[in-house]
Amino acid sequence: MGNRKWADELWETPLPLDKLAAVHVKIVKSDARAREKPCLRCGYSLRKIESTHCPECGLSVWLSLNNNDNLDRSNPDWLRRVALGLLVMAAAALAGLLAHGLAAKHRLDEATYHARVRQIMENMGEDDYPNPQTLAFLRSPPRKTTTMLWYELGAGVGFLVAYYAGLLLLTSPEGRHPDYFKPARLLTWVGGGAAVLFTAAAVSAVFSPVARDASPTVGGLIGVVAGMIAWRALRRLAKRVPNMALARLYGWLTLVPLVSLLTILPFLIRAIAFEVGVVVDGLVALYFPVAGVLFVRFAVVLRRQAREADKAWASETAAPGAVTVHQAPPKWHE
Repeated sequence: MGNRKWADELWETPLPLDKLAAVHVKIVKSDARAREKPCLRCGYSLRKIESTHCPECGLSVWLSLNNNDNLDRSNPDWLRRVALGLLVMAAAALAGLLAHGLAAKHRLDEATYHARVRQIMENMGEDDYPNPQTLAFLRSPPRKTTTMLWYELGAGVGFLVAYYAGLLLLTSPEGRHPDYFKPARLLTWVGGGAAVLFTAAAVSAVFSPVARDASPTVGGLIGVVAGMIAWRALRRLAKRVPNMALARLYGWLTLVPLVSLLTILPFLIRAIAFEVGVVVDGLVALYFPVAGVLFVRFAVVLRRQAREADKAWASETAAPGAVTVHQAPPKWHE
């Protein structure tokens, strides 16, 4: 009786408006296409069956049909595959740092040479003639040797091939419906194809001056696209940890590869000041190790999430022979 009286008093007591404003209301809507979702583990169609567990692998149907896409309830094999892709991309970042360092050194040598030429011309009078030493300097602008070009192209090609291989693992199908990574995966295939074509063209760059001048720009643009795809995909994954602070960080990092356009596009290189170019080259050089560390760090997070998913799936898996399957109602087939 005492409990009933307490409940009546609580019901009749009005709540303050500030308390009512703080109440979080979540509207749960039924998913009309829920039964079109396949089993997360084996891909078996759950459309025409009425069962608590998948008849093929025994995984709980609830895990496949509910809208909870947190990583600790996702496919653990897929999580480990994504983590492997991040480790491959982290290793590729070292090759990217080497390629950028070699290209940046040549840009610095060229900028230093042209600055010295301007200084010489400003100090010379109209009737002056450069001495033999100065004349030799003016006639010998910095050029890439064949060996240096091979090193730069080899590092650049190695970076693109390894990075896109990691991206293919990162954006691989999860088996969840809908497939949110499909656009990123299509872009990865397109970019990977461009990287293969660039690899073939890079060999001819050693012997063709035109291809030699175009190779850094083309390879750099392919790398910028790869970086933006990676951070965009990681942003979506971070939301599913969930870790919103990490998701915001990855969102901002999506724009960072665009900074490298200042060192990639020739007309932008000529437009920016020498000091600005040095700063931009330094920032891009810093980007590669930072990206590698973040890739490894998130790979560790994914491995941990995979272990949690293993436990969750084990507890939601029926024993062999314990699954009872019935034909689903006709309305589910429509």
